[in-house]
Amino acid sequence: MRLFDACQAHYDAPSARDDARALILEELAAPHGMTADIAWNEDRPVGFTCSMRVFPAGDGFAIYLKELFVTAEARGTGAGRALMRNLAQRAAAMNATSLRWESKEVEALKFYERLGAPDNGKTSFTVWAEDLPGFAA
Repeated sequence: MRLFDACQAHYDAPSARDDARALILEELAAPHGMTADIAWNEDRPVGFTCSMRVFPAGDGFAIYLKELFVTAEARGTGAGRALMRNLAQRAAAMNATSLRWESKEVEALKFYERLGAPDNGKTSFTVWAEDLPGFAA
């Protein structure tokens, strides 16, 4: 949860409520729920990915990367590359049809380009909780 809090702070987002924290931990323990991988520098966690299986994805399921976060001091050390390589290898071992994610952050886009990820030109959308009741009305 320390990494999650650091990620939230990175985006200037509020810390998770206690009930949300409990849900995150519950989902991490689910057999096919969210999966998290952690990168370590000795005994300190320095980065993580959160991903999940999503449908539909052609003839199977895709792995959707919801978050890749590496602490500022660990960027450039290979932690992010190792996390992405691990995720790609797991997706391949699970016979996923694809590994998918979205980002608009300039530095993140440069990082993904260095990894060899193709730019698919997609745009992401977010409807926040307070806007959900009136959305698409």
